[in-house]
Amino acid sequence: MKEAIVTKVSSGGSSTFGFNISGGTGTCSDSRIQFDLSAVNNDIDAMNRAYSALTAALVSNSKVDIWAVDSADCNTAASIDILSS
Repeated sequence: MKEAIVTKVSSGGSSTFGFNISGGTGTCSDSRIQFDLSAVNNDIDAMNRAYSALTAALVSNSKVDIWAVDSADCNTAASIDILSS
């Protein structure tokens, strides 16, 4: 997923959270994506950083690139890049 805008970030249980994106290019454009702890080898720090990055992108209206374990699956987000405006 490239150059999407984060429109919503939702806390979930201790092992997952979801977020909505608008625009961008890729399989998951204009959809809800899940970030699951298992996608980052159960690294809770990686999950916390991803949640923080998404929240920062949401409040700053910055675009994001989202990397997934399986690029065709919107439920395996594993890494988030924030792009400068």
